[in-house]
Amino acid sequence: SRTRNGRVTEVQMILATDPDADRVACAVRDYVQATDQSQSGQSDAGGFRVLSGNQIAALLCDFILTLEYGSSYSRN
Repeated sequence: SRTRNGRVTEVQMILATDPDADRVACAVRDYVQATDQSQSGQSDAGGFRVLSGNQIAALLCDFILTLEYGSSYSRN
């Protein structure tokens, strides 16, 4: 269905888990790929990039630190 692939609602991120939720997958909209596809005349612009476990962990850590320390948190 069109709503399952994120195109109908223009979502930025898709999360999926296995049935017992001990594993997770995350995909984010790939704007670079979408721009390249639209410039080349391909009609399927707006793909997603699947994140690795390390990328997901880094984003979660950044989110938690930002919640805890706000703007005083340095990302350097």
